[in-house]
Amino acid sequence: MLNRSRSGPPASPAVPTDEEAVATGQRSAEALAAGQADPAGRGSGGQAVWTVVDQVLSSVANFGLTIVVAREVDQLTAGAFAYAFLVLSFCLGVSRAISTDPLVIRFSAASPEARARAVAAASGAMGMLGLLAGVVCAVAGLLLGDVLGAALLMLLVVLPGQFLQDSWRSASFASRHARRAAANDAVRVAVQFGALGACAWTGVDDLRWYMAAWALGAWTAGLFGLWQFRATVSPRASLGWLRGNTGLSVRLGAGYAINMGAVTVTTTVLTGMLGLVATGGLRFAQTVLGPIQVAFGALTSFMIPMLARRLAARGPQALRRPAIVVSAGACALCIVVVGVLLILPSSVGEQLLGSSWEGTREVMAPVGVGQCLIALGMGGALPLLAMGRADLMLRVTALQAPLLLGFGLRRRPGRDQRRGVGDGRRPGLRVRAGALPVPPGDADGGRPVDRGRPARGGSRHQLTRPRFSRARGGPAPPGRPRRR
Repeated sequence: MLNRSRSGPPASPAVPTDEEAVATGQRSAEALAAGQADPAGRGSGGQAVWTVVDQVLSSVANFGLTIVVAREVDQLTAGAFAYAFLVLSFCLGVSRAISTDPLVIRFSAASPEARARAVAAASGAMGMLGLLAGVVCAVAGLLLGDVLGAALLMLLVVLPGQFLQDSWRSASFASRHARRAAANDAVRVAVQFGALGACAWTGVDDLRWYMAAWALGAWTAGLFGLWQFRATVSPRASLGWLRGNTGLSVRLGAGYAINMGAVTVTTTVLTGMLGLVATGGLRFAQTVLGPIQVAFGALTSFMIPMLARRLAARGPQALRRPAIVVSAGACALCIVVVGVLLILPSSVGEQLLGSSWEGTREVMAPVGVGQCLIALGMGGALPLLAMGRADLMLRVTALQAPLLLGFGLRRRPGRDQRRGVGDGRRPGLRVRAGALPVPPGDADGGRPVDRGRPARGGSRHQLTRPRFSRARGGPAPPGRPRRR
């Protein structure tokens, strides 16, 4: 029930078992925005360091897996793995937008008790989505057969564990425990590389064994996360989480699905036209751009929770300067990394990727330019995500996706066709970089957050964003003056 007195604390009907969630979360946000150190050593500086460490470990796991597969199997099998990895990336991104992005956006400034329940529900939802995606991939693999079908079939083993492991990373950043995320990824790296080393040492050239090593690392880290957070996963709570966050989840998931769906469809058509070897070149080009991926992942993981807390304490105008700094820094890093890779001697590239380096080198320039354009758009995208404005992100994505698909499939003679995906990304990414503004905030200085409402008749497991009382004379949300 909403509190209608002038001096009472704001109520939280969306989380009925924790009436103090909003008030406690607001006090923490104000303290953090004022620069006070966390007594547990979780200040912004320490969080930034551990976030970078975690992202490095995560990227090392993916980079090492890709390099080992590229060196130990033939180009056709490597292309099948690259396509399976693309499918996993697409499914993981959509599921993350549906399940754990609402956790980071809505509960980074909430009380520890409310956030702990949300973490358990969101992680369970990620595991369920991983199992569902794995079943779909397995069915597709059985229908396709051959080496590509075998790779897709193995995703049934990989996806649930990988999704569960990824959920603990998001939970760590939302709760300002980036050290837990780093520890979790360290466990994954240790187990995965041990298994990959055993495969390489025995001379195995069957892709299924390497994907089994991948799954072993993901599942071990996923189960380790259950112990880290002392979480009890409940299917009922997980379904309630998905229902309760439908408004935000649908917009976030649709935006990612439309955007990356265009890239996935383009790559799929290219695979049908030129074969799996061409697909492998694109994937390996993205792999050697690892330093950029590390920086982007660390920025996203660190900035969204930080911006959400900054928004709760100081309003949307406080997001302008961080947005500009993010765009400038990310773009400068992209230019440096891409420039170094373009002048890299072929002998060094062949040591990394073997015979796959030739196809990778051909698409390096367009893929690198696309990464630079993504960097320019980050300064507007991250604050919009922190504010829950998935509706604006969806509009930009709806304009960008047709350009990615259309320009990516322009017919080119011979091997130049595989440059189409890289070249075709540029017009669409220019739209993204130009259409995402630095967030000005509402005209009255208010908080432009997600306006969705929780579903009626929700259970106590149906966790959604804590809400502020809007009763006349009641306490105003942070950053919003009381209306007369």
